[in-house]
Amino acid sequence: MLASVGTHGVRLPILATPTGEGPAVIDGFTRVLCALHHRQDQVPVLLVAEDEAEQWRRLVDQWIANEHRRGLGEADKAAMIEQMSLFGLSPDDIADQLTTDVTVVKAALKVRSSEKSTSLAQQNDQLDMLQLAAISEFEDDDDAYAEIVDTLHHRPAQLNHVMTRCRHELEARQAREAEIQRLTSAGVTVVDAAQLPETSRPLSTLKDGHGQALSDEVEQHQSCPGHAASVRSTYTGEARVSWHCLAWKKHGHHLRSDAPGGEQGLSEEQKAERARAREHNPQWRAALEVRREWLSEFLQRKTPPKQARQFLASVLAAGDERVTKAISRSNRYARSVLGDKRVDRLANGGRRMTEDQVTMLELGIVLCAYEEAYDAAHTVSTWRSPTPADHRYLTALAHWGYPLSPVEHLVLNPENNANTPGDQAA
Repeated sequence: MLASVGTHGVRLPILATPTGEGPAVIDGFTRVLCALHHRQDQVPVLLVAEDEAEQWRRLVDQWIANEHRRGLGEADKAAMIEQMSLFGLSPDDIADQLTTDVTVVKAALKVRSSEKSTSLAQQNDQLDMLQLAAISEFEDDDDAYAEIVDTLHHRPAQLNHVMTRCRHELEARQAREAEIQRLTSAGVTVVDAAQLPETSRPLSTLKDGHGQALSDEVEQHQSCPGHAASVRSTYTGEARVSWHCLAWKKHGHHLRSDAPGGEQGLSEEQKAERARAREHNPQWRAALEVRREWLSEFLQRKTPPKQARQFLASVLAAGDERVTKAISRSNRYARSVLGDKRVDRLANGGRRMTEDQVTMLELGIVLCAYEEAYDAAHTVSTWRSPTPADHRYLTALAHWGYPLSPVEHLVLNPENNANTPGDQAA
């Protein structure tokens, strides 16, 4: 509102009634304050007469004008932004005129280009424009879209977790399809990893008729009629190619005695554990992204959350290695979230900082130290073998309002690790 009045001035008249001490505002208190802030000398005012015998009616009018009102819904905002674009205004122009972020304008135009998202906006007031635009990315993926809408209606606290995982899966699928297209164009036979015949073996487990070990260096095997590739997605969403011989015995290959392990020869329990890892690892990756977005916003608070001092004291008392490591590395992640100036100011004594400001910065440095530790590749399996530090950290975040994902709940309840279905509310 302040930015809008600064750009356009007061456009809608302030409603007031004349009194012996000057006009008394009925509707438009905020517009008056904004105009005073910008030192604007004139504002439009609509004066309405007041019956001196019923001066109390002005109070009724103030109540009616200010109590019974509601802002525009996201569906209405998107429609208005679309109409402005039809007059030839660019997203940047619209953002300037509405004193809003251009990303919101672009999101609104994206929502209006999708019938599903427009309908969703009309039916779900709790969604903001950025969420609606993000959901529209999945309107051609029936399974993902259905899961997102179901989550919205039945587990709304998990919406960001599910959308982030679906986006990762979409990006991974696109990377996988691009790699398959590249291999196919090069004349390589590509087989779905789940449909490899029993006669196949990975090249890394084979040697040729002369005892020479085969490897993923395809030159060694390209001329073999059984030469084929499969493409899978890694934990980080990259497309990884594995090379196989589809009929290793028929084409004169032999098994290596020192072959690296694969799915062959695994017990049912080991196979089940691998399946659980394939399910939970992507969920952990998605949760990490959602958690960090939440944390960045949380650390903008002016006052510390309840029991912040107790949490900080417990970390110090436990001598948590993750915090000491982050400190020894100059709090790199904390600086990226909080900013170098704020961290340096605290490092230089925190002069003229209030106790609340110091506590929030201290809390931010400690929380970011945990996140910095999760950047290590092996921490993807935290859900499988959580430490007391993991439990302490996620318990604190949950207490302060962070909506834990199902895979993060496993950190707090390791006894549920044996058999946890994906994305069930904990």
